Amino acid sequence: MKYNPITRRYFLKGLGSAVVYLPILSSLSPREAFAQTRAHSRFIVIGQDNGFHTPNWLPPTSNKSRMTLNGTFREMRLTDVTGPQTGAISNILGPEFSSLRSKMMLLENLDTVCPWTRGHQMATILCGNFGRVWSDAKYFGPSIDRVMARSSKIYPTASKIDGLHLRVEQLQSEPEIDLSWDYRNGQMVFPTVYDQPQAAFDAIFGTQTTGNAQAAQKEILLVDQVNEQFKLLRNNSRTSSADKKVLDEHMAMIFDLQKRLTASAPTCTPGTRPSRTYRNYAPEDRSALIDLHTQILVAAVKCGLTRIATLSICRGVDDLNYNSLVGINLPHGWHEQSHIDYTTAEVLKIYQFYSKKVAALLTALDVPESGTDGTYLDNSIVLYGNGQSEGDHRYSNRPTLIAGGGAGAINMNKYIDYGGFNNVAAPYGPNYTGRNYNQLLIAMMQAMGLSEEDYYTSDMVARGIQAGFGDDRAPNNYKSDRRNPLPGILKAA
Repeated sequence: MKYNPITRRYFLKGLGSAVVYLPILSSLSPREAFAQTRAHSRFIVIGQDNGFHTPNWLPPTSNKSRMTLNGTFREMRLTDVTGPQTGAISNILGPEFSSLRSKMMLLENLDTVCPWTRGHQMATILCGNFGRVWSDAKYFGPSIDRVMARSSKIYPTASKIDGLHLRVEQLQSEPEIDLSWDYRNGQMVFPTVYDQPQAAFDAIFGTQTTGNAQAAQKEILLVDQVNEQFKLLRNNSRTSSADKKVLDEHMAMIFDLQKRLTASAPTCTPGTRPSRTYRNYAPEDRSALIDLHTQILVAAVKCGLTRIATLSICRGVDDLNYNSLVGINLPHGWHEQSHIDYTTAEVLKIYQFYSKKVAALLTALDVPESGTDGTYLDNSIVLYGNGQSEGDHRYSNRPTLIAGGGAGAINMNKYIDYGGFNNVAAPYGPNYTGRNYNQLLIAMMQAMGLSEEDYYTSDMVARGIQAGFGDDRAPNNYKSDRRNPLPGILKAA
């Protein structure tokens, strides 16, 4: 029998295939199919240095009376916090966070118990260390982002970029002011970190332009081809009226499908490659550097190119003169001023400058993610922290902001105070009274699907490190918590 592409038998056979295939196409592109099968969380870290001025960072103390006791900590909904001005959470976390409150968690009284002053170490945000990263690395494990990056639970198959690391500048003589590092075969290993947006853009995107969008467009064109086959059959004189009615219904479904595919095709547009080199330590370039790094990070997330990212929005021991950048008049750079007096209105403007940058990054991620029920932010965990709590090298009461939710893995819309759990003497300043900061890092790893065997490795056993995570030279009050996640964080906890 001669092959005829418009016979009833061919139509019905093709229609049967379409009935099975079309519902899949209508909802999912190839990448989205994986996303819906497992909306895997991402871990993004924003690091800062020179301390947060705790009274300005935290909400007004009048909110404490409205907190309720939950076991060993006190909490309230972040959306119920009354700030110093309309929409603001605190003097530093201003109205730009208002629409994000329900997707945030603010933590107070987390301590890195260091028995001696240890200067500036942004690495403490992710490493859980109490000593110098460079000289004391044998006492603790790598930063948690590197633990995640090398885990098959995060990347079941090889990723082009297992971790994207961006920063505005690095002091080459002090590698521990970077956020991320690893420890292998008795040596410290630092990942590639990009200062320049041009280099970061080229490394991440290369010649890629709209990878996912092209794949989605291919699916749309396939739908058009099927549609043309249906049109051809409908115009055939042998097609009955009843069959034409059935065909019209399927054509309407096809058109609706194409409309939805066009509207919801995943967006992967890296944007324009940065056109020039930016000076790391120039006030007039600092804002643009952060903005460009933010755009690159968000694009990499949306394109599905990485699940782990870090961004240092200021340099460790940052002594940049911010006078022209934020409209102040200080005789010193930020680092020096943080040691003289970090409570001034001028320094507050510096903190506010950075918090607005963080809010902009969170807002850029808070857009619908195809194939999931939430936004890119909802399906991520974003940690915003500082290398110390105050600019004079204090590590007690390290305020920390968590945003996103980790695809439902962690609680959101909370303001939690862990104060009063301990009472350990500090080298100077008030005593340590809160929880071990390392418990937060454990909670982050567990929220990303890791368990203790993933971060307490045979290498650490060989080095004599006690089970758990972080430096095991902590006082006994804090050492016992090295294996437990911070309460109140994980939804299952």
